[in-house]
Amino acid sequence: MADKPSQSQPPRADDESHQPTLHQDLPDISSSQRPTLDSHASDVQLAGDDTLPAPSFRPPVGKPTGERRVSVLEPGEQLDDFVVERVLGKGAFGVVYLARQVSLDRQVALKVAANEGSEGRTMARLEHDYIVQVFSEAVDESGRLRLLCMQLVPGASLEGVIYNLHRREGADRQGWNGADYLAVVESRAQVSDVLDTTALRDRQLLHGYDSVQASAWVGGRLAEAVDYAHRQGVLHRDIKPANILVNQYGRPMLADFNISFRSFEEGASADSTFGGTLAFMAPEHLDAFNPLSGVSPDEVDEQSDVYSLAIVIHELLTGRRPFDDPKRTDQRTQFIKSLADSRRNSPPPITDVPPSARKTLLRVIAKGLEGEKPDRWTSGAKFAGALDGCREMRSAERELPKPKWYTHAARRAPFLWLVLLAIGPQTIGSVVNISYNFAEIVSNPELLTPEQRAFFLTRLVPIYNALVYPTLIGVGVAAVAPVFLAWKRLKAAQRVSEEEVARARRRAVALPYWMLGIAAAGWLPGGILFPWLLDRLLEAPVSGQVYAAFLMSFTLSGLIAVAYSFCGLQILALHVLYPRMWVDPTNFHEVARRELANTPFRLSLINVLSFAIPLFAGLVVLAPPAVIAFLDGEKVVTEPIGVRLLLMGLIVLGLAGFMITGAATRRMAVAYNALVGRQSRV
Repeated sequence: MADKPSQSQPPRADDESHQPTLHQDLPDISSSQRPTLDSHASDVQLAGDDTLPAPSFRPPVGKPTGERRVSVLEPGEQLDDFVVERVLGKGAFGVVYLARQVSLDRQVALKVAANEGSEGRTMARLEHDYIVQVFSEAVDESGRLRLLCMQLVPGASLEGVIYNLHRREGADRQGWNGADYLAVVESRAQVSDVLDTTALRDRQLLHGYDSVQASAWVGGRLAEAVDYAHRQGVLHRDIKPANILVNQYGRPMLADFNISFRSFEEGASADSTFGGTLAFMAPEHLDAFNPLSGVSPDEVDEQSDVYSLAIVIHELLTGRRPFDDPKRTDQRTQFIKSLADSRRNSPPPITDVPPSARKTLLRVIAKGLEGEKPDRWTSGAKFAGALDGCREMRSAERELPKPKWYTHAARRAPFLWLVLLAIGPQTIGSVVNISYNFAEIVSNPELLTPEQRAFFLTRLVPIYNALVYPTLIGVGVAAVAPVFLAWKRLKAAQRVSEEEVARARRRAVALPYWMLGIAAAGWLPGGILFPWLLDRLLEAPVSGQVYAAFLMSFTLSGLIAVAYSFCGLQILALHVLYPRMWVDPTNFHEVARRELANTPFRLSLINVLSFAIPLFAGLVVLAPPAVIAFLDGEKVVTEPIGVRLLLMGLIVLGLAGFMITGAATRRMAVAYNALVGRQSRV
């Protein structure tokens, strides 16, 4: 995070170019497929060997004031108030020891470096749960060495954790989870930790997380730390796994502010001290190293730290860096330029797979890797909010009811299933409607004359279908189109705005109501229009029994079409579409509570509609003619036997359908509770 970066040795005064030069040994970062290399040094290494000395962007004033090289102390040697126990790590800017502070009789991490920079003063200002705490800073008697007494973090560097996490047995087949993450930290820990009750909850949560949740949680905590430092006026400028420590509770802690910059320090400027690690630099950071780019070091700001952190999180999640960087060349300036151009122009990596919480996390990371700042997360706080949203989203995804075969199929082809769930109940309703109409009305000479029958079959039905079906299909396509287009872009890994996805997500939630309205508009008017038109357009009058028969027929068919299509689309929306249609999942549960607010009412409505089917069929069976026939003691009932068998079948199947939809609504209640972050009571 940010205090002045440590100064590199300025160029010689006789150097005519006065141009900044880079370290002779540039890190090999030619392939994004190469996972982070383990230094095989201590896990408490605070700066990697591939950290570049900060080039000077000012004309040299004189010779360097001191030698930066620091000799390694032996165990038992005392330096000021500290007795060295052993080396924990070596970096480009110093050596870190496990030491005992004599005056307080406690173990600390002691960083010994050249007496330059202001890392201690910077870090002392940063009191945060996820930033390594500095206790004190001192200078040895010679005035050459600076001693930084820091919080001892038992555990491992994130660099070592990533290395081991993605190379353990079975990692390629099974991926990793929070328990694996904690086990790796334990295995690499060099110092035993003391009990920290406040951190126990973090460990418990991590132990139950999968890789998506754990990566989002670790990234979110680091983003909070970065944002905190930024609000104190501190930039880190060298965020990488080697500069992040993980304690044995799984907590990541940002360290090594040796090349950071403090904007509030008197006389400080961004070009006074400047550095970083090429593999984790933002494009503007790389440009600042190129004397021909014309980019000022002032361009390296908070969003540059966000960019570096996004690379770290991607590497933790996948085991590899996100970009295929160009091959290293001997022309350093050209190499730096090609790196910057590659990262600025290459699209952030998002796999072409169906939307999911993992893919949403990759999108959130990709936004942190945007080459242009206006497209990038503007602050660590916003980045942290989105990462925590990914964690909530994945938690909800895992808490959804165990997918059935049809759920898996719907996830693979959601819009094919949308069509099937919309058309299937309409088809069943049509079969019932046609069967009832022919058996009860059309074939009954007592209800319709031959002229009325012919007019109904050859004129009214074709004209009604020709007008109603295309209109309602058009309305349905228009309702589904925004959802389909957004899903297609999300699946294809295209850039898509959160506003567009949010509108499509809300439309997906509304699709069951659209289907209810479309089905009702297609069925219910027919029960009134058909007998009314027969009565008005032909000379022979239509009896009240015809009106009643048509109304009962279309009402029963419409109930079947409405109830089951509404239920099917509600399942699709809650289990498949809604949980995956996110680009920025910040405040996931809160947004879900708002957007799914009337879901409990919908589930009750499904149960009411599905129960109405056998109930209404029973009422039709006990229609007035049958009641009268029963009361008169007649042995022959007036309805054809086919109609009665149809209605009795509908009662039985309707009751079965009610039980099925009841089970479906209970599963949907579990899904709803998972999405809004409530404990399910089902």
